[in-house]
Parts: sequence; C-alpha cells; structure tokens
Amino acid sequence: MSSDRDKCISQLCSAIKLRLTVKFACRGESFYKEFDPYVVYYLSSDLTMLEGKASEGESVIDINLIDDLCILNKPFNPDPKFRSLPQEKYPHVICAIDRV
Repeated sequence: MSSDRDKCISQLCSAIKLRLTVKFACRGESFYKEFDPYVVYYLSSDLTMLEGKASEGESVIDINLIDDLCILNKPFNPDPKFRSLPQEKYPHVICAIDRV
C-alpha cells in the first residue's frame, strides 16, 4: 500500500469514527465535494473503496482517485439503517460507521 493511500485511509477512518464530513476533489475534477463517509473497504489488493452519502445521494468512490482530502468540523448523523454487511458487498471492511 502506498503511503498516500495509507494516509487517506487513516483520515477517512478517523472521520468515520468521529462522524465528521470530509471534503475532497476527485482526480481530474476541479470542484470539491462534501461527503459523509460510512465505510472503507478493500475489493482487491489495489482497489480500496469509500462509500457514503454526498449531496446527490449515496456514492462509492475509489480512494485512489481522491485528492486533497480534509476532515471538516461538521458532524453528521448516519442513516441508522446502514449496515456494512453483507460480506458479498463489503468483502474486507477496514472501518465502518456501524463498527465504531
């Protein structure tokens, strides 16, 4: 794992634990999006995903595409129905809002 990816995972897991919104740009885009992170998980050794809620609804993002991530001092209330199961959808969970 690259140190940039490790740092991104660490920041995202901190935001999940603290239930804080994050802000980032996706590689190739010039605008930032605010995002409520729910779960970070591996799909494969080189593919790590972030799932959560953005203003346009639920979203899934490859964290390798995240640039300039920062944690905002903006708490969010997660959907109480969210579960980081079944294992078929979230095979290798790193951190999740329902596991903190």
